[in-house]
Amino acid sequence: MPHPTRGYSGLLHKRGFTSLLAAQALSVFNDNAYKTILIFCVLTHASRADLAWMVPAGSGLLVMPYVLFSSYAGQIADRVSKRSIIITMKALEIALMAAATLAVFSAQIPLMLGLLFLEGIHSCFLAPAKEGILPEMLADEDLSRANGLLQLTIYSMIVAGPAAAGFLVPVFRGEPYLPVACLIGTALLSFIISLGITRVPASGYREKFHWNAPGEFLRDFRGIRSDRALFLTVLGIAYFWMLGSVYLMNVYRYGPDLLHLDEHGVTYLNACLSLGIGLGAALAGRLSGDQVELGLVPLGSIGLGIFAVELFFAHHSFRLALGAHALLGVAGGIFIVPLEAFLQQRAGEQSKGRVIASSNVLTFTAVFLGSGILWLLSGPLRLRPDQVLLTMGVLSFGATAYILTILPDFMVRLCLWLLTHTFYRIEVRGAENLPRRGGALLVCNHVSFVDPFLIGACTQRFIRFLMYRPFYQASGIHGFAKLMGAIPVSDGDSPQRIAASLEEAQARLREGELVCIFAEGSITRTGNLLRFRRGFERIMRGLDVPILPIHLDRVWGSIFSYERGRFFFKWPRRIPYPVTLHVGAALPSQATAFDVRQAVMELGAEAFAHRDATQRPLPQLFFETARRNWRRFAMADSSGRILTFGRALVGSLLFRQLIRRRCENERMIGVLLPPSVPAALLNMGISFSGGVPVNLNYTASADAIDVAIARCGLKTIFTSGRVLEKLSLPCRSQMVMMEDVARSFSKADRIRALLPARLLPRFVLQRWLFPASVKLDSLATVIFSSGSTGIPRGVMLSHRNIVSNIEGIQQAIKIDRKDCLLGILPFFHSFGFTAGLWLPAISGFGVIYHTNPLDARKIGELCRTYQVTILISTPTFAWEYVRRCAAEDFRSVRLAVVGAEKMKPELMQAFGEKFGIDLFEGYGCTELSPVVAVGVPNSSGPRHRQSGNKAGTVGHSLPGVAVRVVSVEDGATLRPDQEGMLQVKGPNVMMGYLGDPEKTREVITPEGWYVTGDIARLDTDGFITITDRVSRFSKIAGEMVPHLKVEDALHHALGCSVPTMVVTGVPDERKGERLVVLHTPLNVSVDELLSRLRETPIPKLWVPRKDNFFEIDALPALGSGKLDLRRVKELALSLSVKRPREALALEP
Repeated sequence: MPHPTRGYSGLLHKRGFTSLLAAQALSVFNDNAYKTILIFCVLTHASRADLAWMVPAGSGLLVMPYVLFSSYAGQIADRVSKRSIIITMKALEIALMAAATLAVFSAQIPLMLGLLFLEGIHSCFLAPAKEGILPEMLADEDLSRANGLLQLTIYSMIVAGPAAAGFLVPVFRGEPYLPVACLIGTALLSFIISLGITRVPASGYREKFHWNAPGEFLRDFRGIRSDRALFLTVLGIAYFWMLGSVYLMNVYRYGPDLLHLDEHGVTYLNACLSLGIGLGAALAGRLSGDQVELGLVPLGSIGLGIFAVELFFAHHSFRLALGAHALLGVAGGIFIVPLEAFLQQRAGEQSKGRVIASSNVLTFTAVFLGSGILWLLSGPLRLRPDQVLLTMGVLSFGATAYILTILPDFMVRLCLWLLTHTFYRIEVRGAENLPRRGGALLVCNHVSFVDPFLIGACTQRFIRFLMYRPFYQASGIHGFAKLMGAIPVSDGDSPQRIAASLEEAQARLREGELVCIFAEGSITRTGNLLRFRRGFERIMRGLDVPILPIHLDRVWGSIFSYERGRFFFKWPRRIPYPVTLHVGAALPSQATAFDVRQAVMELGAEAFAHRDATQRPLPQLFFETARRNWRRFAMADSSGRILTFGRALVGSLLFRQLIRRRCENERMIGVLLPPSVPAALLNMGISFSGGVPVNLNYTASADAIDVAIARCGLKTIFTSGRVLEKLSLPCRSQMVMMEDVARSFSKADRIRALLPARLLPRFVLQRWLFPASVKLDSLATVIFSSGSTGIPRGVMLSHRNIVSNIEGIQQAIKIDRKDCLLGILPFFHSFGFTAGLWLPAISGFGVIYHTNPLDARKIGELCRTYQVTILISTPTFAWEYVRRCAAEDFRSVRLAVVGAEKMKPELMQAFGEKFGIDLFEGYGCTELSPVVAVGVPNSSGPRHRQSGNKAGTVGHSLPGVAVRVVSVEDGATLRPDQEGMLQVKGPNVMMGYLGDPEKTREVITPEGWYVTGDIARLDTDGFITITDRVSRFSKIAGEMVPHLKVEDALHHALGCSVPTMVVTGVPDERKGERLVVLHTPLNVSVDELLSRLRETPIPKLWVPRKDNFFEIDALPALGSGKLDLRRVKELALSLSVKRPREALALEP
């Protein structure tokens, strides 16, 4: 199967097709040039009496072979390689032009007319081959464009041929054979070019050759008649040529009689009409995109009527007449191209030649009919030329109405085309997965009210949708829904009625139709992919047709989606609105709702990875947001700094100037600062300069910081003397103090940053600001993982990673410009960098920074002062807020989320009781930029309830992020609610580990799945439950014991919800490993705690021994608030080794 191209440029780069195009163009040129030269010869040598019949006879001789011999031409085209036929015809054309030269040289008019008849036969045998070869050498997606280009060249040569003849004949007036001799060279060139046409095999047609041409035509016509769509297409083509013959011949009266033109003026009118058809054909090819767009047919028919009526009123003005003729031609080109392409596509592989030949018989019969109609209107009815055009225009309107009445498909296609070429721009990926014939069930995510139209526009095939019955019956919708053949169904229907709807869908699939169902059952209000209902499984019972998963991307945000909390009543973000539709590979008919949902989710992840048309690198997105929101509040911190977006942009440009001056050849630049306004502006300035900010973990050990500096090759580290003093960190030679930087900015520097940022046009400023080397896939930052379970690794995140994750967050938590985020997570933390720094900067809402996430009282004050609406924290920090903040501190908060470690149910309950708001849990990791999933508020209404969260889970995966659970042992994909390894796929998956490709290959599969190391379950609703990490298991006596579950059981037995114990494993000579419990001071004895623990259903093997409990002052924690599991392990090993020695010393 040939591969589809992208647009006209891709098509023209196909040598085989351009050879066909050029060879055909030269043949049409020869036909028309020779015909014109012949007319000149007749005018010169024939008597006045002979002129009356010779000119029309010439036209008849050129057309008559199509009626007489098309059946033979079609049979040959189906038996022999069409390329061979074209080349043979080109060789015969050379001989014909040589014979024509001799005929003109001898001035034998009958011989000239005979050769014109042979030229007609030549064209007749060429036509089925040149049109039938297109679907054999090109993909179906290219047929409309190919026909558009073919018609453009044909009609251009229809003009160019007579024009060239009109130039050459006067030049060689005494030697009229020389212009014909020139055509021998053209024919020879055409033959040479034709050798480059793509080689195609014969179709395989082997039936006996039928010499009875009328009988063969009737036989082929019966075959066409049996296919209603094909039959109506053939009639449509014939109708167009009938109109064309009337319009073309009417010009010879319209010009002289009404506009008082001579033959040159009439030539101009004909040229405008012909060129208009060519341009309209090319336009139709472009508007059709990658499919045969039948919706253009009624549009072209309407145009044929409008411009014919316009010509009725334009007979007083030559200019108006020229324009109207050109526009009439454009409408004709738009009308004919979809029909020609559909004919080529629809005809069978072994019958294309005969179908095209039969169509030619009808077409040229219609041409003769058109001549008869013109004679009737002009003769017996005595209509003026303009009245003839008015009559034909009215006929076109009637034909349009007839088309839309008998073919509702055309009406639907027209509406879909108008919608998708005015308000939307659709990009279709995976169109090759849609079957051209046969039934298939399409299963798609449901984001907006226009989803059926968007899906219907992605294929030329008619799709029947299962539709919510109340909408189906609503006034204003019912008529169009019925026209679309929608199948109504509703949860409120009786069981019998639901069964009837599903049976109808099943029957349509059996009949080979496409049926589409939105398996979520309603439009998403949460922005996430909802649970897929199992109704379509009932439809597929007993059927052997494929299920095609489909994902609509970027529809969330259109006025027809629930984005911003409402449908319809909001301003569109842009017109036309870009939409991407992904069609996945076919699934078997036995696929379950869970399987199909997983496939649609993976398509969503793939879709986010192809948002190049709208995504930009991080600084460019911030620049665009700042220019749009110049005076809006952007950021503040606890020191009292407050900036608008305009001032934030100017500040970041100041740092850009500094970086470009001071760090000219440095790719990575270190930042050792807590979250604050200067730290945010510095990170943005580094990104604006084309550099890569590396935020160092100031809570890590000196060795860990040294590792990060060495791996990144940092030569410059921006920090603050106060920070170094407070954290007791040593000053290094490469450090630059922010206090010195602030003093170095002069007034001139500030003006140089302000004036261009405020005054220069965006396109100028963008070219000046952004290095051409910074692309979406360029490195945006290196973040060193927390090192909670090992040595920190440098995680490389690209601009695409972070931007895609931000877009998923925006959709999941419904960001609004009125929001205000509390930014307490450090920028060396992946969430702090993505959500604390870039999310508000790109989204256009405010952020409040504070350096210490445990400073609960100050955080409460900031939340009250700045009316914080979004709080993102960790469970450790959230417990501090519960204990120390006042209830009114978080009164403005609409969304509170914790992550980085598992949230206990007790924390969720305590937070809700204290502040009156739900606390949701999220999940992510540095390698995933970082957010994978998040719980959000439920959405409820009179007719719907959609869950955004579920107790004990971390919510749904973000839009654009795919998840799956696989077996730890063999990697097999698990069914719903089975525990296994969680894997994540999407554009948020990191570029890799800095300088460690081997480790990168260990955690990212060849298919692009990131192995998280977390044990999880995925339920049928799509909610993810994290149960533990692989690294947090101990293998004791051959059984895997989960540390997290032991911790939960211990806390439950203690009756304490605040984390006071942590479980880890150490080596054991007898059982392989043993459990060790580190704890802060307990309110009961260890014996009492163990006694309570044994009363629970926990397995005995999971109960730690008394001598493996060790009291410590505080549980080790990282700067992000997560448990420092590496330090926990070290302490456990140290204490467990020390205790046996002490016990040994006490022995007598």
